[in-house]
Amino acid sequence: MNEADYSSANILSRLFSSISVDKLKESSDVMTAWKQTLFSIKGPSVDAGKTVNYGSQLFDHSRIVDLKNETLIVETDHPGRIQMFQMYKRYILNGLKKAIPDIPVSNIVFKLQKVETLSSALRMPTREELDRAADAANTAANAASSFSSDNSRRLGEDAEKKHSPEKTEAPLPPELQDMFASMKDALSH
Repeated sequence: MNEADYSSANILSRLFSSISVDKLKESSDVMTAWKQTLFSIKGPSVDAGKTVNYGSQLFDHSRIVDLKNETLIVETDHPGRIQMFQMYKRYILNGLKKAIPDIPVSNIVFKLQKVETLSSALRMPTREELDRAADAANTAANAASSFSSDNSRRLGEDAEKKHSPEKTEAPLPPELQDMFASMKDALSH
């Protein structure tokens, strides 16, 4: 083999030539139908008259592994979710048949995701985990911003106090005075 065989363009063209466009479209259609079907699953809530979108939770904690012999193989991260999938299996199959009638799916097999060590592989975070992380980051950023502006204001006030000839201390707020008084009474008894 010469150096031209190892060029990026040649490697990529070999890689993409081995991918079937039909198979790629089929897998895209299955993924889209899977998401739409799961997101349509609703269940009763503890609150009367309300429903919970169980399907989005199932979607966030599962992934399609393969489609072989009209059997969709789905991996999930918890045995309890496998039970939830089993409860909705017939509904999911009907939804997939309606959404993708030209791709035969007659069965769904659910399996538990292998737990791997952190050094060998990292799992993708779920949408819920990403939302919680984003909320925590926003809260931390707001707190840091607030802390920074409060500190710079206090530093400015402290600098003014140092340069001012008279030092006056502000009295404690009444709530704190009451708390200290009750603590003092409790200690004296």
